[in-house]
Amino acid sequence: MGEVYKGEDRALLRPVAIKVMSKQGELTSGGDARFLREARAASAFNHPNIVTIYEIGETDEHTYIVMGVRRREELARSDIQEASQSRDGA
Repeated sequence: MGEVYKGEDRALLRPVAIKVMSKQGELTSGGDARFLREARAASAFNHPNIVTIYEIGETDEHTYIVMGVRRREELARSDIQEASQSRDGA
């Protein structure tokens, strides 16, 4: 659902991912509500495998979510660490 672009937060000098939904088609029939629920759900958690939501907003043609960037290698490492901790009883 939507397209994701790599961007940069110029004020804080950090990489971001921007998920964009077009208001023509993609956000009809409740899609806009699902998009907002997705952003709210992701922002409710603090977990290494869930991105941080920095901003949600809209323009005349799009609704967007700006979020942190996670590399696949980082996700794989956090999965390995969690598995190791659960085996060790931590």
